Amino acid sequence: KMIIRAIVIISVFILVLGAKDTEEIRYLTYTVNKGEGFNLRRDVHLRVVSLILNLRRTTSYNWILVLPPWPHLYHWKSHFIQNSVQWSRFFDIKALNQLLPCIELESYIKREGHVINEVLQLQRPKDPWKNGEFIQSITEEVCSVPHQVIVFDNEKLLVGKRTCLAVQGQVSLLRSYLEEKFDTSKSFLIGNFEQLMHDEFGGIEYWKIRRSMIYSLELRKAGNRFMIDILGYDPGEGNGRSPPKDGGGNYLGVHLRRMDFVRSHGDLAPSVTGIVNQLKQILKEQKLNKVFIATDGISELKDPLVKS
Repeated sequence: KMIIRAIVIISVFILVLGAKDTEEIRYLTYTVNKGEGFNLRRDVHLRVVSLILNLRRTTSYNWILVLPPWPHLYHWKSHFIQNSVQWSRFFDIKALNQLLPCIELESYIKREGHVINEVLQLQRPKDPWKNGEFIQSITEEVCSVPHQVIVFDNEKLLVGKRTCLAVQGQVSLLRSYLEEKFDTSKSFLIGNFEQLMHDEFGGIEYWKIRRSMIYSLELRKAGNRFMIDILGYDPGEGNGRSPPKDGGGNYLGVHLRRMDFVRSHGDLAPSVTGIVNQLKQILKEQKLNKVFIATDGISELKDPLVKS
């Protein structure tokens, strides 16, 4: 019995020593094309997390995601510039860490300094449709854009090595390429990660990652106050997934894209009169008398909507 107990104790001890937090660390961060909006950036995060989860499963390294600060986005219509916004302003970092170790960029700099060992800059292939067929590929090519010293808005990072990759396909392409790199480099930055597609869009892991992206408590409280005070709707308490309380108010929620969408897709965008008529019709059908509109076309839509 003593021998069996000793074996069990030794086995547990070995398991503890083999835990991820005791192994060599590897950092990975990324950038997204500057013109992209909030929702696409959130979707790119899902792809990055999927990559790192796979790296943690298939390698012996303790991979940590360095959350890239948010730049001032086109659709943010504040009267002041909002650069280098931390993820904690938008999302619950503790919830993100329940799925994958994540740190803000400033925490990484405190640990490792202003250094990124290797940058893998993604770009489109020169001939993406060979013989009219979409073929997944990843190849090293001459960089199509000049080297950028300033990777993020207010932080200059020293880059050890930069490689440009013409990519077409899914995230798993990059995982295979990284296998040849992570033994010699500790930190990686993947430029323009939006070039890669999901390995499994809408799968179990996709939704597991998405459900980890709970909005920050500060934003949830502000949203709850607005819904209760302005919309007469009680969303209930919880971590962002709770069902509304019984007897909550009813309202119509509408997202109206204008400005750049109207300029680039004018044939698909309804006129102001068309918007007003559609909203009236839906409110009548649903027997509602209150509507919440999120839009970037305030100057264009406010007066006609209020008057109607």
